[in-house]
Amino acid sequence: VEPQKVNLPTYSDTDLKGHLSYVEAVLKAAAEWHTKAFAGLSNEDVKFIQSHRGGMLDSYIDSRMLSYDSDAARQRASTRLITLASKLKVRVLIGQAEIVSNLFEPSFLKSLKAAAESSGIDVNRATISQLRTDYGVILIGGKARSRYQGNQYAAIYDLGGDDVYAN
Repeated sequence: VEPQKVNLPTYSDTDLKGHLSYVEAVLKAAAEWHTKAFAGLSNEDVKFIQSHRGGMLDSYIDSRMLSYDSDAARQRASTRLITLASKLKVRVLIGQAEIVSNLFEPSFLKSLKAAAESSGIDVNRATISQLRTDYGVILIGGKARSRYQGNQYAAIYDLGGDDVYAN
């Protein structure tokens, strides 16, 4: 199955809830592709990848070659990462990225803005709309100054303002 053939709901320039449903459907499809991409790995292997992937980049930045890394533990972890990566379904991961790219398509963003502006909700508010999903909160922020902090957000679309994004 090619990513372009994933069935996603439609939305219109005047349907704010339709846009939120579209984002949730994209996240769901991406999660399904993610599961397929990592199907050849155990949960332990996936956790290892998640906890050591930054170290591999650090190793490369420091040494330019993994075999030259002076940190022996990091070098061993990087070697295991390479072995685990060979079990990943890379084309499926690329498909997942293509699916997620729907969330940033200029036509979608333009339509989302139009839907927010025609919703009857004051766009100068901090939050115009939000949807809690299994993947996190999908939030449409208004033009008011906002502070977004934490990892509860799956997606934030903000119409403007002097906003702060913090971990």
